Amino acid sequence: MEDFDHRLLDGKYEVIRGLGEGAFGRVLLAKDIVIQDHFVAIKVLKDQDPERQQALIDEMTLLANLQNPSIVTFHHHFKDKDNGRLHLVMEYCADGSLRKKIQRGKGLEPNLVFQWGIQLADVLDFVHNNGIVHHDIKPDNILFTSNEHLKVGDFGVANKNIGTLPYMAPELFTEDNVSIHDRRIDIYALGITLLELACGNNPLFGLSPNELLLRKLRGDFIPSELPRWVQEILLKATHSTPELRFQTMMEFREAMTSKTVPLIIDSKRVEAHKLSIASEKLIAKKKWIKAEKLITAALERYPDSVPANVTAGKLHMRLKQIEKAKAFLDHALRLNPRVNIQKELGWINLDMGKYSIAISLLNDHLHREPLDAEAQNLLVHCFYATDRYELGADLSDQDFLNADCFLNNHFLCRVLAGEKPENILKERYIKSPDNPFIEYNLGVINENPKSWNTDDRISLKSKLLFQDFRFGKKRKQPQANKVSIEIPKQGKNDYSQTIISIGRNPSNMISDSDNSVSRRHCVIVNYPNDVWIYDLNSTGGTFINGERVYGKMFLLGVCELTIGKCHLRVSSEAGLLV
Repeated sequence: MEDFDHRLLDGKYEVIRGLGEGAFGRVLLAKDIVIQDHFVAIKVLKDQDPERQQALIDEMTLLANLQNPSIVTFHHHFKDKDNGRLHLVMEYCADGSLRKKIQRGKGLEPNLVFQWGIQLADVLDFVHNNGIVHHDIKPDNILFTSNEHLKVGDFGVANKNIGTLPYMAPELFTEDNVSIHDRRIDIYALGITLLELACGNNPLFGLSPNELLLRKLRGDFIPSELPRWVQEILLKATHSTPELRFQTMMEFREAMTSKTVPLIIDSKRVEAHKLSIASEKLIAKKKWIKAEKLITAALERYPDSVPANVTAGKLHMRLKQIEKAKAFLDHALRLNPRVNIQKELGWINLDMGKYSIAISLLNDHLHREPLDAEAQNLLVHCFYATDRYELGADLSDQDFLNADCFLNNHFLCRVLAGEKPENILKERYIKSPDNPFIEYNLGVINENPKSWNTDDRISLKSKLLFQDFRFGKKRKQPQANKVSIEIPKQGKNDYSQTIISIGRNPSNMISDSDNSVSRRHCVIVNYPNDVWIYDLNSTGGTFINGERVYGKMFLLGVCELTIGKCHLRVSSEAGLLV
């Protein structure tokens, strides 16, 4: 870069000398000729991209507005008239950086190291709580004023997944989806910084990129000569697995203050985890009300429990309460950006009709969990919903998929791809259609008069039933479930069939000749503890307790069912939904 010495910048800053230079540009010491005895540090940036420059200015302005005395003050910015380079005018910290305090080959006294560590944890906790992650904590970016007050500077890479290699967390090398807001990146970098102070050197310097990553993943760079309590704290701060580090700067601070890594985990967090495990078991048994009570209790005890938020998301997702499910899963992601919920997010996006996103998420999940039959069926559903029947048929024709939902869904995909049902039924995998979904779908295909007609834009597909995995596990024949349906002037009847069809055609199990009712209007899918109503693209809509059914809806307790001008009351047997 050109020599700035003795130049006058912005008409009032007399350059005295250079303070340093890096990839971003150069730092200059300058004297303000307007304000007596006022010195500033001026960063002259190489990057001349207008968008990146503006993003940096916005970030520095945000930091300035926070007005934290432990953050290097940003005064203002200007552009050089000659070359157009952006200049950032910052507070000058006369006593230099923490790098100057490191005694080569000789570690500093641990109490002093962690005294600085506690101050740094305080200021970094403050910026984290304001949505900023520094991303480049190292001794060079920790400065001291003339009166020895410590300050954090160089937020130029804040909220960006870049930094200085020896101080960067290993997941930044190995993971594609690390959140820019994951505060544990700064926790790792602060741990390496304190290690360097305690040792007098950085054991990660001078390594090739491969050697550096391997050493970070092994985590074997904490010298055994350090005091035991120092080793324990630094080992936890620099753990290669983010979930096993300190999760917040306050946790890190508490360990440095007490000189120990707490062995007793927060009892409320433990209790919330136990309750979420118990709730998961109840979800598997379809004990929805008890499951919701337990997970509500878990979140009351510890609202930031990642397992409890994930379990709550799964519960509401299985009841098709999409907005609630999404809120809990989004919160889990904010707490731990690496939590593995691709399948659940894929499921939500499928229900929201965002099929491309759903397919991407489910593919990612199946790459890690290729034997997850439920996720496989969700992916089949994506292809079915987007009319890619050949892909759906191929995906559902796998020998390891030991669930009869795949028989129905494979059958549907091939029928809709143009094959004749009778030819498919001759094949080995469907010798006798004992699957109630296949039996229902065959009835729709072969019915007379038909409830579907392409000329009227009522497609065959709109009257067919795709079988969810929850209705298709291989298991012993369940005990018959009883659903009562009360029709005005006809009285109440009990039904134990798995699929109860309702519509104007006489072939329906419940038939109503009123013209406001579609020929095949809706169906009730009746499994133990799992009763749902599906609207079959009806003309007038299907309503439960006044709420329109889009696709399908979970039935809880006694419900008022409206189809066209007809009103029915639906209730499942006592104790079903406990």
